[in-house]
Amino acid sequence: MFQVEEKIAENSAVHVLLMGQTIEQVLQKGVAAHKEGRFQEAEDFYRAILQSQPAHPDANHNLGILAVASNQPNTALRLFQTALESDPNIEIFWHSYVDALVKTNQLKSAKKMVKKAAKKGFNHKKLKALLLQSKNHTNTQDPPKAQIRLILDYYQNGRYLEAEKLALIVTQKFPQHQFAWKALGTILRKVGRANESLTAGQKSVELAPKDAEAHNNLGNTLKELGRLREAKESFIQAIACRSDYAIAHYNLGSILKEQGRYDKAEESYCRAITLKPDLAEVHNNLGIMLEELGRLDEAEASYSRAIASKPDYTEAHSNLGNVLKGLGRDEESVSCFRQAFANRTGIRPMGDYVLSPAITSIYFELTNKCNFHCSFCPSDDQKRSLGYMDLELVKRLYEESADKKIANVVNLHLMGEPTLHPQLIEILKFGASKNIKTDLVTNISTLVDKNISKILDSLYGTLIASHMTPTKETYHFRGDVGLSWDRYTSNLRSLVREYMKRLAEGVQTKSSITIRVMVTQNTASNVNIIGTSNEAGSILQEWYEFVAEIERELGIPPFNRQDLNIEDVTRGNNYSNTSYLLQQGITLKFWRAFTFANTRVSDQFDLQPTRQSSYCSKPFTNVGVLWNGDVTLCDLDHDGELKVGNIRDSSIETMIQSDAAQELRSSMLGESPLPSICQKCQERPFQRRNEE
Repeated sequence: MFQVEEKIAENSAVHVLLMGQTIEQVLQKGVAAHKEGRFQEAEDFYRAILQSQPAHPDANHNLGILAVASNQPNTALRLFQTALESDPNIEIFWHSYVDALVKTNQLKSAKKMVKKAAKKGFNHKKLKALLLQSKNHTNTQDPPKAQIRLILDYYQNGRYLEAEKLALIVTQKFPQHQFAWKALGTILRKVGRANESLTAGQKSVELAPKDAEAHNNLGNTLKELGRLREAKESFIQAIACRSDYAIAHYNLGSILKEQGRYDKAEESYCRAITLKPDLAEVHNNLGIMLEELGRLDEAEASYSRAIASKPDYTEAHSNLGNVLKGLGRDEESVSCFRQAFANRTGIRPMGDYVLSPAITSIYFELTNKCNFHCSFCPSDDQKRSLGYMDLELVKRLYEESADKKIANVVNLHLMGEPTLHPQLIEILKFGASKNIKTDLVTNISTLVDKNISKILDSLYGTLIASHMTPTKETYHFRGDVGLSWDRYTSNLRSLVREYMKRLAEGVQTKSSITIRVMVTQNTASNVNIIGTSNEAGSILQEWYEFVAEIERELGIPPFNRQDLNIEDVTRGNNYSNTSYLLQQGITLKFWRAFTFANTRVSDQFDLQPTRQSSYCSKPFTNVGVLWNGDVTLCDLDHDGELKVGNIRDSSIETMIQSDAAQELRSSMLGESPLPSICQKCQERPFQRRNEE
């Protein structure tokens, strides 16, 4: 906060002066802000006065007091000296100046000033008492209250560097002052330095073992470091100190969820809600868990309660959209996504509101080349040329996505195998530097040991291992790829092993793994991969056993995996996916097979045209940038037939607001002709009757 006098920023107080306020009126505003702990505002008022009257005694003196609180005694000394020279008849000015001389170890000068003050008739005994500070001022156990208030003021105004510096000074001078350690730990975690935060948090708990907030803060740091068992104990300690601490119950629930203990997690979430019903984040996270468990109606209710508590809660609007989509209520889901998009980006619609974007998914196609030839994928049927996206274009897309918050996650996929891009690692690192998550979809073929480590070191987001053919018997659907089944499965297991090794070593990770398995049960897919719940159960059991084996090998405590219900592993394959946690950060997801816009339909099915166009959410929620810069609004548009423009001389925002984009969306409402690819996609497969 504190800058030397020469640099006087243009601020609100300057404008107040320009509006005709007197110096005295501005001073009173500064004093009022100072007393109420609004230190930055007070400084602005005092500096505005000095811009008009540099020698103003009260403004200089009060700025000096702020400098003392900021532990800047030399700056304070200059300000107090100016105040004293401007008006030597004010006793407090002498007191403050002598005090500053003592704090800067200028004892001879301090003694001279005490004598001068005595000659002017001031109480020299009080001033002499200040000289004793040079001997015993370090013995006090508590810092000035103004310093503590200033730490809070810095933190609440997002001035974390200044808050950290002052908190460090206080902990060094007053090492037994618990609040300073607690504040330092919170500040360090806020700026992403969890390892340093841990030491401060542990010291805070040591000094005040009954402080529930300190235990809760320590738990948050441990959770961020991936030390879930210790984090759980900290949250339990916080609750033991204060049983009605709603946030601690919520945080405990989050840990239990990550450990796969869903029943206990739900109890903790509900306890937090009982204690504090308006905690929107708790309702939202309870909804996420219920959605993962397939309890979509209950998830909808939780998200709705989150929004009722916090109407501008972007994540809850988006999550409600997802669950409504899962319930088949597409138009309602797009309405939620549109609200979330507007809240998140600030981008306002151009033209008809119902045709405006509601982006949830953005795709950067690094390449449309693929080294697999899967029967269930149209990659080999592409008519467009093959190539790689330029690195500079990828970076520009990441920058716009991050700056405008176009979507929460970037998907590095549409067609092709993204790990074939020669600059993949640089791309992943750049995405991480923009603090935007990336979903990296891979067919697993390139995941040899050296690549696994590089990817896990660079990726901020999720590595989606496309394990679509999970058995040796179904692997032939991948085509003639020159990679044996044993090598293929070895790559995937090496990925899981390396990730778990990092968990065992306590390595802080910023990525997760999703193993995606295709389920063709009750679909019109042209392949038969997993057709029954029993088959899915066998795959899940195999992975449970493999992960348990690695846990024993690495000495990791057994993860509380969800019990198998063979009768309902895939929930009848009636949903787009069903997920199971294998370990912290590792998920197995059964993925309902689709027919790629009816280009991959079984020979046992015929396609029946629809009488009228059906509503499709993809042109509202999807935006994909193909490797050459062409933009499509559908992730199933493998050949770029729905191109709405090219981004090389444009932007994502312009593309999704364009006339071409709005016309495509209007076709979903029956207001314009449906493109041929959409017509085919909307045809309904029906199984051909066996002829006798």
